[in-house]
Amino acid sequence: MRALFAAALLALAACGDDPAPAAPSLGPDGIAPFRMGMTLQELHAAFGMTPPEGVDPGACLYIDSNEGPRLALMIQDGVLQRIEAREAAVPLEHGLHLGDPAAKVLAAYGDNVEVQPHKYDHETGAQYLTVFTPDKKRAIRYVTDGTNITGAHAGNAEAVQLVEGCG
Repeated sequence: MRALFAAALLALAACGDDPAPAAPSLGPDGIAPFRMGMTLQELHAAFGMTPPEGVDPGACLYIDSNEGPRLALMIQDGVLQRIEAREAAVPLEHGLHLGDPAAKVLAAYGDNVEVQPHKYDHETGAQYLTVFTPDKKRAIRYVTDGTNITGAHAGNAEAVQLVEGCG
């Protein structure tokens, strides 16, 4: 996966004299090469990703990326619904990363951020900072401890709002 991610970046950089496009980042539509709506069959064909043995592929399940920045792909009914950043090396929209101050999310998105108290850690000031696409079908959610970004996941709006993932 890391090799695929690096190869995609190099290919983009070698595309002539045009300004280099921005590096792939996790947003509501996914992160290259993963896009919301990919089927489990497409993920398997392109990347060799398969559900854990003994798990019903029609159930809600997670598949971790094997290489590259650590990502967790949430599959529901055989379709990619949500991607979770599992380390600071995963680039998020607007140049954000896990560990950055939560204030950077508010500065980057302004009035488009919906702020909600964290379901379990609200007493500490922890929050969910969610930004929906204009049609409200997709979103990116930043999880904070009240000070810094501690988690991020993006994808279909309903899946992004699940506090416990497949739970």
